[in-house]
Amino acid sequence: MEGGTEVSSADSTLAEVHGVGTLDELSEVLRQLRRRHARSRNDSELTVRELARRSGYAYGVISEYFSGKALPPTDRFDVLIRLLGASATEQRALATARDRVAEQRRTRRPSVPVPRELPPDVYGFTGRAAELGALDQLLDQPGEGPGVGLISAVAGTAGVGKTALALRWAHRVGSRFPDGCLYVDLRGYDPDRPVRPAEALAGFLRSLGVDGADIPHDEAERAARYRSLLAEARMLIVLDNARDTDQVRTLLPGGPGCVVLVTSRDTLTGLVARHGAHRVGLDPLTPAEAVELLGVLLGRRVADEPDAAAALAHRCARLPLTLRLVAELATGRAEATLAELDAELADVRHRLDRLDAGGDPRTASRAVFSWSYRQLAADTARAFRLLGVFPGREIDPCAMAALAGTDLGRARSALAALARAHLVQPVRADRYGMHDLLRAYAADLAAGDPEHDRRAALARLHEQQLHACSLAMDLLAPFDRDRRPKVPDSGWPVPELTDLASAFAWLDLERANLVATAVRAAEHGWPGHASQLAAILLRYLDTGAHYQDAELLYGTVVDTAAPADRAHALTSLGIVCWRLGRYSDAVAHHELALEVASEIGDRAEQARALIGLGIVYWQLGRTADTLRSNQRALELYRELGDRIGQARVVGNLGNVHHGLKNNDVAVAHHRQALRLFREIGDPAGVANELSGLGSVLQEQGHFIEAMGHLQEALALAVQAGYRETEAQVLNNLGIVYRRLGRLADALEHHRRALELVQHIGDRCAEGYTLGYLGAVHQRMSEHADALEHHHRGLEIADEIGDDHLTAELLNHLGDALLASSPPLDALGCYQRALTITHRTGNRYQRGHAHNGIAAVLAAAGDTPAARGHWEQALALYTELNVPEADDVRVRLARLVEPHGTDVTL
Repeated sequence: MEGGTEVSSADSTLAEVHGVGTLDELSEVLRQLRRRHARSRNDSELTVRELARRSGYAYGVISEYFSGKALPPTDRFDVLIRLLGASATEQRALATARDRVAEQRRTRRPSVPVPRELPPDVYGFTGRAAELGALDQLLDQPGEGPGVGLISAVAGTAGVGKTALALRWAHRVGSRFPDGCLYVDLRGYDPDRPVRPAEALAGFLRSLGVDGADIPHDEAERAARYRSLLAEARMLIVLDNARDTDQVRTLLPGGPGCVVLVTSRDTLTGLVARHGAHRVGLDPLTPAEAVELLGVLLGRRVADEPDAAAALAHRCARLPLTLRLVAELATGRAEATLAELDAELADVRHRLDRLDAGGDPRTASRAVFSWSYRQLAADTARAFRLLGVFPGREIDPCAMAALAGTDLGRARSALAALARAHLVQPVRADRYGMHDLLRAYAADLAAGDPEHDRRAALARLHEQQLHACSLAMDLLAPFDRDRRPKVPDSGWPVPELTDLASAFAWLDLERANLVATAVRAAEHGWPGHASQLAAILLRYLDTGAHYQDAELLYGTVVDTAAPADRAHALTSLGIVCWRLGRYSDAVAHHELALEVASEIGDRAEQARALIGLGIVYWQLGRTADTLRSNQRALELYRELGDRIGQARVVGNLGNVHHGLKNNDVAVAHHRQALRLFREIGDPAGVANELSGLGSVLQEQGHFIEAMGHLQEALALAVQAGYRETEAQVLNNLGIVYRRLGRLADALEHHRRALELVQHIGDRCAEGYTLGYLGAVHQRMSEHADALEHHHRGLEIADEIGDDHLTAELLNHLGDALLASSPPLDALGCYQRALTITHRTGNRYQRGHAHNGIAAVLAAAGDTPAARGHWEQALALYTELNVPEADDVRVRLARLVEPHGTDVTL
């Protein structure tokens, strides 16, 4: 057996499994097995990552089995418990327990979200019997389970009805998928921005009941979570309008009970070759099917004029999209015969043919579009052309009003008229989208309008967007209003934003449009719009962890804007890189921002860049540079009279002195910054300083005062939606609870913090949080869990190059190894930590390392060397005035010299 020798039932410490009935109980049994395995084999390296390596399954998947977030499929469960050393008897009992949990989950299924996301079936769907039959055959094929059904159109046949076929079949077979259906339009041929796989995964996870705070930031981790949730599900997933195989590969579930239906203009050869997809080619409708569709849509008129109907179908190239548009026109002109309409269409197409010397295969569609377009009222036709100028994918009446230079009522009427003509379609409440062929046609038409008209329309849109964003940010961060660009009332309609929730909801919905418009504006000679938008949305993009959009927006400003705006964007880009743990990139951006700001004499931006540098220098262990950068920033802010800037620098210095364990100095700085932020009225600043102050006070043993500050900070952070601050406070509360011995409370707070920082994508905070969780597990004598968390944290610290985090986690790992393994196993951790702390100047962690080395040496019988390290630890702890000094004094007093009777640790 790969997991090692069997452990007899008599020797087993595994909890009784016969009563296991929930996923949480089963995951606890798995954790017990892993802890027992570590004890019995002294296998301190059996982390989740090592189990993933041995089993061949993804790290994220294995992690979710142990955390109780996913139920392992039978085959994976069997492999896992064998690796954990379960005896044959235990394996049988555990398999029964796993099946019991699966059954219990099935019976509770009504309380679990069952997504039903298919758009409505297409009215009048006609033909496609062979293709529908082929899909039915794929669904019914014998074997391990259905594979991936793929619809790919013949090259160049956009509008052939791929989505209609997918929806018709999905609605027909939906009842065979009790766990529901997921749907996403991947917008693969969007000229600006197809849907990224990470975005689609986030949407699917929300649909599957995962709270937004629980959605991992990393795409691979999202994919692992998605596959885990669908491992035993029977679900239909429709991936519409994919661009290529790469866009859909991570959206494929791993379990055999799911069917994936992909539509694309691409043949997706890689999906067929590597993932066993089945291609179902889709051609234009047959002549008979095309006439039949017209008959469904037009009734008796087709039967009365069969030849004219056949001619119309031919003119439409037998494409369902164009056939429906023609039918809509015919319905609006009941007095005209089909023959007359065919003659008109023939004339339109003839004119387009003459213009199209290249033989564009879309000519048939454009002929119908042109014919449909000519039936529109003048204002509606202009609105359609302007949609070809609009950079986003969805538009609401407010943006339409600005684009057209009209009022909200007329904008709504224009969009409704376009929807009735099938030239746009509703995509959600009060928002409309376009088929990409129609978008391209609208853009062709718009190109014929005077350039100054197009630019005027975009200028109005820019004004409206900046005004709406400014109103939203006034609700999100009113205290920061003076630091954002002043935006006048545009005079154009804006969404009704009344509170934090409505502001966040609108920004989340509109974010893709805003970024696309800003990027397009910069590319076409309007860098000022991107610069203003970047400055207005800075706090929203940061606190919401919208780092990909932020990086695109700030990068655009850096590439196109004037020096002052470029400096601001460089600093903002540095902040994003810091959040993502890309410290070298962050330093480069901040240093360049400082250089640009210095050249143009922008002292405020110099100070902002210096703050950013101070933060990153600290993470890199450059303590002297950290203090120097913050001091220079403070001097600049004092010269400028900027109290918010001063408060931020003073608070940062409090954090630095706390890290160096100059705790009295840290308290003074935090109290000063807290007073300034209260006077300014900045709740985010107040919450941060209360958190920092509480953290220092708990280290000094002032637990009651610390708890009061931290509870106030938590309330402020939750109320204002400051997720990063909320996570920081939760961690600080967890530390207090651990020191008070309330370990269950500590564990709960750190777990909540971990969910938040993983959602935010703050890698540094994630590393620290894993260390805190490991420390709690250590106190609970759950050594395997402690080792796992410390190893995961160290992987992050190594990845981002954070010396302070590395030293702290090495010390924690040393503690865990000292308690669960031969003492000498811990020595290397403490020695590495000691080396790092001499570089960073972190005296507390240096004392911790000396303390750990002393314990190892004492256990090995080298009492003189142990005494030397304990004396160094005592000197550092005494200098820092921390409670750990008393513990070291006790150890020294109890230490017995060589040839004594004992060494007491």
